[in-house]
Amino acid sequence: MSFAFTTSPAGQQQESVARYLTMPGRMVELGQASAATTTGFVAEMVPGGADAQGPPPELSEGSSLVGSLIPVPDPSIVAALEAAQAATLATEAAASIEVAPPPPAEVAAVAAVGEPALAPGDQVTATVSFYYCQVGPKGRHVGDGGNFCGHMRDGTIVYDGAAACAYAYLGQQFRIIGDPTERVYRCADTGSAVHGQHRDIWFMSSDDGWEWQLKVGQVATIEILP
Repeated sequence: MSFAFTTSPAGQQQESVARYLTMPGRMVELGQASAATTTGFVAEMVPGGADAQGPPPELSEGSSLVGSLIPVPDPSIVAALEAAQAATLATEAAASIEVAPPPPAEVAAVAAVGEPALAPGDQVTATVSFYYCQVGPKGRHVGDGGNFCGHMRDGTIVYDGAAACAYAYLGQQFRIIGDPTERVYRCADTGSAVHGQHRDIWFMSSDDGWEWQLKVGQVATIEILP
């Protein structure tokens, strides 16, 4: 067995030996001080103090020691927080509720603003046009557009004698003076381009609509019927 030694001045060797011999004693002193502090803390928190017999109490959630360390909230503060939370939830719920659309009667009243009221027997000058379901074989003028083959504004399916009118006149019946078909028309539909005294007459084919328009013209007198 061999040993390796390093040389150092004599004064440093003596200081190192003294420090080595002193360190264990210092560690013992620190340990004793720490134990004394812990014992004092237990004496204050646990009934009977350090002289109490038996093992120390377990620090479980339900123990009196833990309970004494955890502050109990003030019931009045808890009640105030719950009330504030309930008020916030009520406000958010009210804001998320969509406003119900107005009933049809109110919508009609708003739409009627600016449209003169018409009674049976009234005769007024109106512009007339046509729209249709399908393009005819002759390829006549397309009028106000095609592919209108389904439901109209009042829920009925398109039919001969149906007309698109301003919303205020939905359900109104009328006839066109000088109309060769002598039909009674009904305002069963509406349209974004139909306003005032404009009547857009429905036809199955664009050919039929164009031939009718040539005979009636684009301006005609209509009579309101009961």
